[in-house]
Amino acid sequence: MRNKIFIGFLIAIIMATSVLAGASIAYPLPNNLNLVPGEEGRFKMMIQAANEDSDVVCTIDPQGEEVLDYLFDESFPEVVAGTNRYVRGTVTAPQEYGVFTQKFCASCAPVNKEGGVSIAIKTCDLPLTVSVIDKRKRDNMFIEPKEISMWRLVGKIALVALLILLIVYLFMGKKKQKKVIVKPVPKKKVAKKSAKKKVAVKKVAKKKPLKKKAKKAAKKKKR
Repeated sequence: MRNKIFIGFLIAIIMATSVLAGASIAYPLPNNLNLVPGEEGRFKMMIQAANEDSDVVCTIDPQGEEVLDYLFDESFPEVVAGTNRYVRGTVTAPQEYGVFTQKFCASCAPVNKEGGVSIAIKTCDLPLTVSVIDKRKRDNMFIEPKEISMWRLVGKIALVALLILLIVYLFMGKKKQKKVIVKPVPKKKVAKKSAKKKVAVKKVAKKKPLKKKAKKAAKKKKR
């Protein structure tokens, strides 16, 4: 008897101190995506924690078999108490034509569990429908692309800068390695030039004695 009373009292305390996570999940938007085979589309789901006293963390899982290839931007999205926020994701259309519906189950629980036992309420039958068509007749609702963190952006910029520096370094190195090619003078031309020089020297040598003879003749006439 005492054990039953103790167990009942313990259950009452647990129920009195338990925190009920009443965050609600809205249906995915857009409710029907028109995509061509293999095309990617964006969708979003609102987590409403406006009536919560503490921040909540949520999980979104497929209900039943996975029909579509999808990926949420966050695995465990957190929502600040008293606010609503969207969870975004990307879905890829199958290669075959038709209408495909993926259902989700979502559950949220308080981040701070110091106030008591956390009870997460699971919400199911949240459908995401994709119509795979040959040609799109209307545009889908615009959903913001996945945000790139600052660190990832800085890393990508640094990688591009390193690649540019490497290309410049390799290009400059190849330029330095290039040697100036001096074309050799053909032997025939060299022989002709040397022959011309010899002829010119002989002509000068012949002219010199003539000048001396002319001077001697001029001296004799004076006498």
